[in-house]
Order: sequence, then structure tokens, then C-alpha cells
Amino acid sequence: MNQVAPLLTAREVARQLGVSVTWVLQHASGFRKPQVPSIKLGGAVRFRQEDITVFIEHCRRCMANGIPIV
Repeated sequence: MNQVAPLLTAREVARQLGVSVTWVLQHASGFRKPQVPSIKLGGAVRFRQEDITVFIEHCRRCMANGIPIV
């Protein structure tokens, strides 16, 4: 049986990224770039750890190569 990893809150993601909860929610909404992948469940916004890991790596690669993060 596949076990699903628990979803993260905006506060947990903000801690990982070193940004504010507001920053995470704005970038998860799609109103700001780069867009943070998220899952909307009713009024709640949650995040998968594997998506955040990929997001961090994408941002790291872009910065290392002088590419704007989109």
C-alpha cells in the first residue's frame, strides 16, 4: 500500500524557504512569480514536500546560470 506523505502548511514552507507566510501564499496563488506549486483544499492551501524540493532546485539552477526565475 502506498503511503502518502503529509502535506505542508504555508508556515512550514515559509520556514524552509526563509521567507514570510505572506510571500508563500502570494506565490502559491499565481499572482507573483516564481509560482510555488500548491494544492488548494477548500479555503486551505497545502504543499507537497517533493514539489517544494523541485521548486528550490529550479530556483538554485536558474540563479547559478543567471537565468531569471519564472
